Amino acid sequence: MLRNNLAKLMIDRGISATQLFMDTGIARSTISKISNNNTDKISSQTIDKLCNYLEVSPAEFFDFWPYDVKIQCGFINYDSLSEVKEEWSPIPDFKEPAFMLIEFTRGKNTQIILEYKFNYVQEFEPSCPYDNGFLDNIILINASDFTDKNVLDDMPVQFQNELVEEVKKELSKTFDVMPFSNTIKNIDFQTLKGLF
Repeated sequence: MLRNNLAKLMIDRGISATQLFMDTGIARSTISKISNNNTDKISSQTIDKLCNYLEVSPAEFFDFWPYDVKIQCGFINYDSLSEVKEEWSPIPDFKEPAFMLIEFTRGKNTQIILEYKFNYVQEFEPSCPYDNGFLDNIILINASDFTDKNVLDDMPVQFQNELVEEVKKELSKTFDVMPFSNTIKNIDFQTLKGLF
């Protein structure tokens, strides 16, 4: 995973996007895309201008973490939320076992899978306008091939934050649970690390 540090470098130096635009001539839209890591195409000329202006090396401009990450969520006994709701439709309150896998890969040989368990809970509450269930406590139950226990400790902070946000988004999408539900809202990097 490769990300740039433009937003952090601008904050550290007290530089606004407008000032950066005026001093370098780099379009504000380009500065916005780069600082939000919303582009995978940054010309070498732009990187050169930014590094020279900010007085940093490319190694300081970019953060690299040598793993790719894949997140997968689902139910243990069913293929989809619609199947679960159809099966349990006669019963307003139910719990269905669910899982989340986070897979880290590096090259051809290194693979780490963190496995989590929890329940999708459907409880009917007449006063609740969002009657689409919630997730109970998410617990790390297995870390396969976790040969380097420092792999998550060595993860740069911006990748930690990105991982947490991606996990929240995937859980919310897969289980149709509001992002502000307690379980999702309270997930942080320490939760994902479990005991490690």
